Amino acid sequence: MQSRNIVITAGAVVAAFAVAFGIGKVAGGGKASAGTGEAAQSIDVPSAAISASVTSEGLPALKPKPKPKATPTPTPAASAPQESSTTPAPVTPAPSTPAPSTPAPSNPDPGPVTGGGED
Repeated sequence: MQSRNIVITAGAVVAAFAVAFGIGKVAGGGKASAGTGEAAQSIDVPSAAISASVTSEGLPALKPKPKPKATPTPTPAASAPQESSTTPAPVTPAPSTPAPSTPAPSNPDPGPVTGGGED
């Protein structure tokens, strides 16, 4: 927000508060007490007995979360290549088939229409 907008908003809030305060003073008449001076009657209410019970059958016992096992840090091994006693299988290239080509549409989708209503 710009400082101009902030000042206008703050001024409007202060003016509204002042108007509401002024109306409250005028409507109240300046009386010290708003009552007729009569004391309210007290009522005796008998107490009620309250009891509650809960059965523990409905909920299972809480289980602790399992702790993750610590993964050992790998130790740097010697950089010598390991020779395997088995011979690797010969790799045969997969036959490649050309993908079927589809012709491009003659009228590509122009996308959503924006604007409008103007001649």
